[in-house]
Amino acid sequence: MNQEHERTVVVVGAAGGIGLEIVRQLQGQARVLAVVQNAEQQAIVAALCQQSFTCDLQDTASVSAAAAQVAQQLPGPLDALVFCAALQPVSPVELIKRADIERLFAINVFSTMQFVQGMIPALRRKPGRIVLFSSMAGRVAAPMLGAYSASKHALEALADTLRLELRPSGITVSLIEPGGVDTPMAAAQPVLVEQALAALSPADAANYAPLLRGYKTLAVKALRFASRPADVAKLAVRAAIGARRPKPRYVAGMDAKLTVAMGRWLPATWLDALLVKMTMGF
Repeated sequence: MNQEHERTVVVVGAAGGIGLEIVRQLQGQARVLAVVQNAEQQAIVAALCQQSFTCDLQDTASVSAAAAQVAQQLPGPLDALVFCAALQPVSPVELIKRADIERLFAINVFSTMQFVQGMIPALRRKPGRIVLFSSMAGRVAAPMLGAYSASKHALEALADTLRLELRPSGITVSLIEPGGVDTPMAAAQPVLVEQALAALSPADAANYAPLLRGYKTLAVKALRFASRPADVAKLAVRAAIGARRPKPRYVAGMDAKLTVAMGRWLPATWLDALLVKMTMGF
């Protein structure tokens, strides 16, 4: 039996910028079961994986059904689950709607944990590995990304606890914490800012338009220094099947490393002032 059939990896969000690179890099190293959003995305990953499944990550029943289908199709124990699907809205905390926060948490947090729960029995038989995508925003919150940061902070706490609880079983849990990555999600940030600006009332515009415009400028500039999806995917693959002892955290990109370091060492008041100035364009 060759190495491809000795390992099995489930990748959720397999058609996204980073997810697609993960699937590509797993070629020849593992049997890949890909979970994507719809039939169109299935066509994208068809030639790169052994099986694919569709799932609406906003819907509890859909996630439950997809996890059950994947578990039933596993050829044996599961070596790794990689979950890299996410949503990143742009809005001041004061103005974001509850429905939008619920949708954000459904995708970034609830579906992640629900899928992990569904895969743990198969992971326990190996034992295998869990690789979850957080963000530098999961360590340091920034203006206009409060809800997104909240979802990633929640994911970090759940992953940390899960790592402790699964330690006796031998299952490892790793977090990938990228900074800016040159993906469609990052490229969409300026458009999301324009939508947010258009929705502002005159009073809200007086309070938040400068921050939103500054964030847009920052997001456009950040794309020039963003990490390549392939480089971030390489860390996820290493955590999933490469490293003998995967790390609890992999910080990806110089911007993420710098941000995490600032969050660790700068006094909170200094960090607050710096983040506001950065968002406003100094």
